[in-house]
Amino acid sequence: MMIRGFMISGFLVAMACTTQPSLPTGSASASSATVDLDTESTSASIDQYLAEEFVDSLKVGRSRLNSVMLKQVRTTDSVYVQLVFRSKEKRAWVDRNNSTWLKDGISGLHAELADFNNDGYKDVTFISATAARGANEVRRLFIYDPLSDQLRFITNSMNYPNLRYNPKLKCIDGFRVYGGSSTDFLRLQGDSLFMFATVDLGEGVVVTTYDADPKGQVIHQDATYEGGYIRFDNYSPLEVLEGDW
Repeated sequence: MMIRGFMISGFLVAMACTTQPSLPTGSASASSATVDLDTESTSASIDQYLAEEFVDSLKVGRSRLNSVMLKQVRTTDSVYVQLVFRSKEKRAWVDRNNSTWLKDGISGLHAELADFNNDGYKDVTFISATAARGANEVRRLFIYDPLSDQLRFITNSMNYPNLRYNPKLKCIDGFRVYGGSSTDFLRLQGDSLFMFATVDLGEGVVVTTYDADPKGQVIHQDATYEGGYIRFDNYSPLEVLEGDW
């Protein structure tokens, strides 16, 4: 089981979607293919710029009616990901999202398709950076919106490493590793994540909620709790997440 988590600072915020690196001459652009593509990931270099590619049309959004393509492109001075999300209309693929995102040059895409809001549609994440010697896996999260038939970027998703859907509480949670560790319980609000509770492990355990008081209200504290790097599945009562994650 890999231990993961960490609150990401302004270094990662600088990698916002407003930065649009230019495509180098000869790099691959979004294709206009009209055939359905099964999920696949190619790690081998295709040309001097394209380091990795991920394509899916079977799982993301509406199966066989949506497709997503992610390309990790390396230039002489930066690495970025091109995201193209398409919808099938009259046997042709139409772009719904086409954007570029800066990322680190160390990790691969490790793209994942999972339902983060329990609406029955698979959403998209990929690694943007890692920290704490790989324990904190920082991802950009894109939620599929069936009304607009587009992917909606969750603007602060990189603030909460190791994101997963929590079926017990029907929310999203993240896990941060630093001198101690924290499990953050999160709720989607528009294009952001709102932290409504957190469990901090350091010198003992502290459980804080934020619904009633934006500054936080401590609802449980135990200085004798011997923890470490433990991820929790619930904050009230405290329940440890079992198994691999």
